[in-house]
Amino acid sequence: MDLEREKGIDAVLCATPDHLHALVSVMAMRAGKHVYCEKPLAHNLWEARLMARVARETGVATQMGNT
Repeated sequence: MDLEREKGIDAVLCATPDHLHALVSVMAMRAGKHVYCEKPLAHNLWEARLMARVARETGVATQMGNT
């Protein structure tokens, strides 16, 4: 699915296997979609910093779940 072409999707809920959280979240943010990501947010500090940078650059709303 090409998220950039899906105008009816406003946000992405990321509940994939843990090692994919950063990848899926960054791809969604770069497509202009808001992101709600389950914990763990990232596997390492580099991924967490990348996600924060992309969120700032794109201006989308992001949130991490703690359930």
